[in-house]
Amino acid sequence: MRPNEPLKALIDEAGLTYEALARRVNAMGRARGRVMTYDRTSIAHWVRGTRAREPVPDLLCEVFSRRLGRTVDRREVGMDATARASGRDRALAPGARAAADPRVPEQRTPFLSGPGTALSAREVAFACAERFFALQGDARGGRVTRPVLSAYLRGTVLGPTGEVRPSSLPAPELAHAARTLVLLARACTDMRRFFEAQHILERAAVLAARAGDDAAEAIAWRLQGEYALTRGLTALAATHVQHALHVSRRTPAGVRAYVAVQAAETNAAIGDEAQAMDWLDMALRLLAGAPDENLGPFGSYRPAALHFRQACVLRRLGRHEAAKTALQASLEERAVYEERPIVLTWVARARLHAEAGQRTEAHDALVRARQLNARVGSQEAAWSITRLESLLGT
Repeated sequence: MRPNEPLKALIDEAGLTYEALARRVNAMGRARGRVMTYDRTSIAHWVRGTRAREPVPDLLCEVFSRRLGRTVDRREVGMDATARASGRDRALAPGARAAADPRVPEQRTPFLSGPGTALSAREVAFACAERFFALQGDARGGRVTRPVLSAYLRGTVLGPTGEVRPSSLPAPELAHAARTLVLLARACTDMRRFFEAQHILERAAVLAARAGDDAAEAIAWRLQGEYALTRGLTALAATHVQHALHVSRRTPAGVRAYVAVQAAETNAAIGDEAQAMDWLDMALRLLAGAPDENLGPFGSYRPAALHFRQACVLRRLGRHEAAKTALQASLEERAVYEERPIVLTWVARARLHAEAGQRTEAHDALVRARQLNARVGSQEAAWSITRLESLLGT
């Protein structure tokens, strides 16, 4: 039995532990109606060369494709022999093989629509653009993403001065404008342009409501609540979250989880620990029960992001050890290209250590954050690092 070196290389590239990879395979299996209980030992067996049963090879391909942001096939996970042994490739005619191949673009766009939804070519282009800008924001932050998004908006759905073009603009274009404005607001936040971000989110919520896009509207309200909370405006934050909760009732479970965790943090800031934990539990349940589908940045909520916000809630409640555990879970779930969130996670770890009086650990985490941010250039991270260093006297 020969070691599966391609699989081991992919695991290393994705930055996953064997345990984290097993959890993801099990979750994808459940989403397809299969009960799976693989663990780190199972992964170790596959790395040593044991052949995984069907449909595990395809599940592994999907896990790594999502994690790495590119298509990964069975050959790359070192399990193409399984497909050949089954005789499926020989049985398929050329046309049928193309239809079944997961690398065919038409088969790789579940984030574009729900079941039974037909999209125009323009809507497909909109969804691809939204996905690209969301990934770019995670990879390089606002300094790189903001000017590109601004130029894109002015060249497509917005006029030269930033206003929405005709009021009769079709709903899909209005929705795309709203979603792109939300992504622009996130880029502005990373550059610490908070008032600009707030103004953009107000426009995004209006456009999303006009377009009937509940997910984009709920996210715009939710982000306004988050930004209000960072300024200490808890009453305003609670109002924004209430709007988000109302609109999100008609959205996918991932969006509802995204809003619920903000409700948890708002209640934690107010001092209502019981209500905060109830909302946090609801967010975790919603995400656990959500279909494992790639619905894009406006239909899903990544576990890594939820664990990060979970840590924020727990920190506000004074549960520092639990918050550290949540941050570690967030790091394990992050894709390698999500460099900006990874930097901010190290900053959050440093803050927790500093608040616990663990100066050495805080310093080490800040060094790691600064090294990573040298490539990303997040102004929000740089400001936080400098502030923490000042507090620590380093």
